[in-house]
Order: sequence, then C-alpha cells, then structure tokens
Amino acid sequence: MSGIIWNVRGFGNLATQRRALFLRRHYHLSFLAVLEPMVDLDCRYMARRMGFEEFLHLELSSQLFPSSVIVTVVYAKCTSMEEHSAGVLVKPGAMEDFNNFIMLAGLVDVGFVGDRYTWTNNRVWKRLDRVLLSPSWGSLDFTVRVEHLSRAASDHCPLLVEFPGFQKPRASFRFQRMWVRHRDFMQTVRLNWRLPSVAQGLQRLQMKLRRLKEHLKWWNMEVFGNIHDRVLQAEESMAAAEHAYDRDPTAQRRTHRSE
Repeated sequence: MSGIIWNVRGFGNLATQRRALFLRRHYHLSFLAVLEPMVDLDCRYMARRMGFEEFLHLELSSQLFPSSVIVTVVYAKCTSMEEHSAGVLVKPGAMEDFNNFIMLAGLVDVGFVGDRYTWTNNRVWKRLDRVLLSPSWGSLDFTVRVEHLSRAASDHCPLLVEFPGFQKPRASFRFQRMWVRHRDFMQTVRLNWRLPSVAQGLQRLQMKLRRLKEHLKWWNMEVFGNIHDRVLQAEESMAAAEHAYDRDPTAQRRTHRSE
C-alpha cells in the first residue's frame, strides 16, 4: 500500500491537479493528503476527481490498517544544519524547540530516499517535509518507506509513503473520459458489443458488459499506454534536473530544469 503527502501550495490550478492525478494512477495510491490547498475545496468532489471513494479524516480507520492511525500535521522546521543548504539558520531556537518536541514525544524520523531537500525558493533549500512515527507504531511490525519525488507544480516535493507489508485491494474498473474523444472509441465498442453470445436475458447483458470491460482495458493500454510512459519519463527527467540544479544552482541548470 502507498500514499502521498504533498504541500501543493495551491490546488486550484489544473497543472497541480493533473500531476496529482498522474501520481495517483502511476503509484496506485491508497490515499492522497493535500496540504495548503489555498482554495475552498469540496472535499468529496475532489476525492472523486482524484479517483478516491472517500476523503480522509485525521483519524484513519481502514481494513488495510491493523488499527486506527492518528495523523498529526504540524508546521515543522529543520532538525539539523545539514537540512539547510546554507548551513546557517536564522532562528536556531526554532530548530531546538522542534527537536525537543520530537524527543519528548518519542517520535522517530522514518528517513527518506531521493533528494536531500523537500522545499526551495530557488535561493535556499531545506528539508521541511518529513514523516515521524510514534513508539506505538513499532509494535505493528511493518516497515514504512518515504521517497522524495520531484517538485514539479509546487515548491514542495511530494512525499511518497509506502507500506510494503500491506496489500492493496484490487483496483476497480474506471471509465476514462479521454476514451470518448478518440476517433476509434465508438467503433471498438460497437464491434465488441456485436460479438455473439450464447447466454440469454440478464445473463447475456452481464457477460457482454464483462467482455467489453476487459476489451476496454486492453484497448486503453494499446492506445493510451504510451502517454503514461511519456509522463513518467518527464517525471524522471524533472527529478534528474532538480538534483543537478540542487547540487550546482547555476543559471544554465535553472533553464534546463524549466524546460
């Protein structure tokens, strides 16, 4: 099972929504937590738009979890000088307060893979986004993995949170709106529907619908599968450009990242 926690810094623009939808489909997300949407959201509408049946509350209860999970979101600081590109903090006291809070609460930083920093204003880079686990989490006997994805569409990178010990239920069939815009869609549906069937009545309708569903899954991969591959390649290129720019923030690398 996997999910994403993302400080989008505004969820009203289509570019951010499209990337969130791509991440949801590519990583087969079980949940998507959006921070700082900066717009009034109809939570149920946005959940359906992103492909989820429900929107999440801070207390998460699901058949996927062995027990309820409490999620707390705080405005965090760096925990060490290494998490700031300049190596100097304007308010070191805030870092000490945050570290004291982590220690007193008995929280453990999960760590991460990917880029060292999660936020930038193109002048400094910081690790502001993290996942902390409480002591009771360890008794559940499963691992958690966090990956920093590229910062496209926001100044914060999405955190991909994976739970390797959980198995996500099989995804349900979803009709894609882009299908009806393809010139061959109606023809492929018509030809499949006209194939002979030995069943009668409602059983015949059920069999034809099941057959059409499987055919549309295949047709979608044949016609649109390469589009998702190109989006994935763009994600990987963006991540590589960000890593190069973070190591050497020159004007040339900034231009390459923007492309």
